[in-house]
Amino acid sequence: MSPFHELETIDVAAWLERAANAQERFQIMYSVLRDRICMLVYPPGTQLTEEGLAAEFGVSRSPLRKALQILEADGLLQSQQGVGTIVSEVDLEELIQVYQLRMELNELAGKLSPSPATDTLKGLFEDMRKKAARLRETPTWEEFARLNIDFFHAFQQLSDNEPLRDVSEKLFTRPAGSG
Repeated sequence: MSPFHELETIDVAAWLERAANAQERFQIMYSVLRDRICMLVYPPGTQLTEEGLAAEFGVSRSPLRKALQILEADGLLQSQQGVGTIVSEVDLEELIQVYQLRMELNELAGKLSPSPATDTLKGLFEDMRKKAARLRETPTWEEFARLNIDFFHAFQQLSDNEPLRDVSEKLFTRPAGSG
């Protein structure tokens, strides 16, 4: 599950410093950047610079480059010669089609290797239900988007079918029109 609830207050450099190894540092950079794109901290069309991100994260550009390359392969970023790295644009018609496909895949979660709902997972869903009730009183798009992301990650835990989870994850974060 994505651990970012207050994106602007996270000290990514300190978090990276506490990472146990290079793979964990990569995963942190990748997750932070993906989350920022999905939460529109970096909206479509935003130019990202390796220099700025490396300075913020307290890393050299080399390990950061790997995270940016994977995000580009995921369709979230585009490298443009002479321009740099840009957050991908979204095609709303294709987004509708992706959403329809995601709905069909969600039904498969209960059919393909369903995993039992543990007490921990039930508690997580209950917490999200309470957040949704609070959102009805004071709605914000940021909190709705965060709840949607959290729900997706919790829902993913209801199936042990890894290929289904992988495809669902790619579609969840894929900007329509990019790939």
